[in-house]
Amino acid sequence: MRPSAATRDKGSYGNLGRLQLLISTYRALRRLSRAGADILIKRMAKFRLAEGAVLEVGYHFIIQDFPLFQLTLPSLKVYIENNTVIGRRNIIIEKNLIHIDNYVLIGANPLFVSEILDYVIAACIPARTVKYCE
Repeated sequence: MRPSAATRDKGSYGNLGRLQLLISTYRALRRLSRAGADILIKRMAKFRLAEGAVLEVGYHFIIQDFPLFQLTLPSLKVYIENNTVIGRRNIIIEKNLIHIDNYVLIGANPLFVSEILDYVIAACIPARTVKYCE
């Protein structure tokens, strides 16, 4: 059940403006191989994808400002599951398969080179599990 417009938090990420909704939809159609519903991709996100790259995201997914997704040979596959938030200035450089599971919060400025499990807060360089949540 969704709250009414009068009681909804105006500052939350769930309240997308029309312009941001259009930008997110355009970027999802252009850059992502598969995208679920309710995704938010901020304007300054950069995607450097080689030909044949696979970048799949689930539903309820947020990419903050200034992340870099760089998918290069040999694997070209990044899978990001449901209810995931990727913080500001993240660098995801993929040469092997990267799989980020459900309910993951990724802090600002990490560098990803491996897998992140369910119910995790990840940070640091290279990205590692800081805390398990339930």
